Amino acid sequence: MNNKKYKIWSSDWTETVNIEDSFLDPFSEACTRVVEKSLNNKNKMSLKINPVLICQCLDTNEQKTMNSYKILQNAGFYKIAEFLRNYFYEESEVDLADEPLSSSIKHI
Repeated sequence: MNNKKYKIWSSDWTETVNIEDSFLDPFSEACTRVVEKSLNNKNKMSLKINPVLICQCLDTNEQKTMNSYKILQNAGFYKIAEFLRNYFYEESEVDLADEPLSSSIKHI
């Protein structure tokens, strides 16, 4: 089983994680692991999470935007996910629950 390195970033932080090739969606797994680790090890109120996370496979340079609401849910942080969803909806009238988990970033 091979590992690939993923870089995930949000508003004021960047983390790197190795993910096994066995996952159906390694981008989602990478983001989930980083969020779980960060929220379990830090003061939850001091970690800033944007409505989307950027995730890049450093081995292939493929990048995806990831829906932070769905990543937070996957990591088991349902209250924080709902807080982010409600706050973002009030600011933008976009419901993160209705948005896809991820989308590819196209380079122009």
